[in-house]
Amino acid sequence: MVESGEPILPLTENLLKDNPCVKKITLQQLGYWEEEREDYRIEYARHWNKTGTLISDEGEPEEWGNDVMDVLICPVAPGVATRHNTAKYWGYTAQWNLLDYPAVVFPVTKVDKHTDVYQSEDSFEPQSELDRENRALYDAEAFDGAPIGLQMVARRFEDEKLLAVCEYIHREMELPFT
Repeated sequence: MVESGEPILPLTENLLKDNPCVKKITLQQLGYWEEEREDYRIEYARHWNKTGTLISDEGEPEEWGNDVMDVLICPVAPGVATRHNTAKYWGYTAQWNLLDYPAVVFPVTKVDKHTDVYQSEDSFEPQSELDRENRALYDAEAFDGAPIGLQMVARRFEDEKLLAVCEYIHREMELPFT
């Protein structure tokens, strides 16, 4: 990246420079990790497919059903959208990038500075340093009116289905930001 002359954004710098898990590897090691990734993708697809498995009263799988989960709705971040160049956590989206599953982020509401406030700073107990950093990013006054979003994920190569479901939910639930 240095050779490109482009500045490294803070999230990228945090990921590449401040992350002890990032290291240079050989071509052979890269091949190994690509195989591991593919094995993980296969196992995850099997897990997703099991959402269509009928379960007996005894808790045992009986047969494959036709009701495999179409999409998954989940958080996109540990809080509201961050200010530019302040995000440090990408764990909510990295999973889907690794799996090569399409995802779309959509707003469900907006921050309201009168209701979206912490009741007491004394009651906040961070679970980690990253949790403390994420909490420090939020300011109800500064984020008033900012979107609060979720992400919707579909299986690999189901991009069109994902967008169709998102459009349906947007329309039927009358979500903001049309």
